[in-house]
Amino acid sequence: MDMVELTLERICRTETETYGFLRKGMVPICLTLELPWKKNQRYISRIPAGQYVVEPDTTKKRSVFRLSNVPNRSGILIHIGNHWTEISGCILVGTKFGVTSKGRGVLESSRAFRTLTEIVAGSEFLLTIVD
Repeated sequence: MDMVELTLERICRTETETYGFLRKGMVPICLTLELPWKKNQRYISRIPAGQYVVEPDTTKKRSVFRLSNVPNRSGILIHIGNHWTEISGCILVGTKFGVTSKGRGVLESSRAFRTLTEIVAGSEFLLTIVD
């Protein structure tokens, strides 16, 4: 079976967050929220654009996806969350952009994560991130 290939396209940047969308080919899957670019510093920066293998990880309390081979970084996850304060260099997913109790963010993160998991059939996939 061929590995599913997804693209994360970053579309908007602010001082505190980076917004994008995740797609398979030209079909949108969900929206994304990351930290701003801060020279790839651990815990406070989004990761560099590039291509990464992503694997499911169920060793935590909840299911997440773990990115491999991120330059000078480890522990980069795709997980459920709504606001940039819930990120330590990871990627959050949601179905729409909106305002949370903490400010701007993504909404319906659990729903978006379930959709992502269904699309990749709970298996590893290839993620290309473009700025």
